[in-house]
Amino acid sequence: MPAHNDRRRAGSFGSISADYDRYRPRFPDHTVDTVVGLAAGGCVVDVGAGTGIFTAQLRERGVSVSAVEPDPDMADVARGKGL
Repeated sequence: MPAHNDRRRAGSFGSISADYDRYRPRFPDHTVDTVVGLAAGGCVVDVGAGTGIFTAQLRERGVSVSAVEPDPDMADVARGKGL
């Protein structure tokens, strides 16, 4: 089955979404800076945004981000951060 159709895998972190957000390392500055530099018009789409870690880092640098997350628990954590 293609990964994009595997709903079980897509939702595998949801039950630990708060811990995932707390302990997952943030993205390195050079990674964020690279995406910011490539963002056409200062806008990007974060597909599989999880708890919004990368989304938040991009927004801190002034990029407009549309985030998409299939796992409702992960998306709830991101929404709780105002993302």
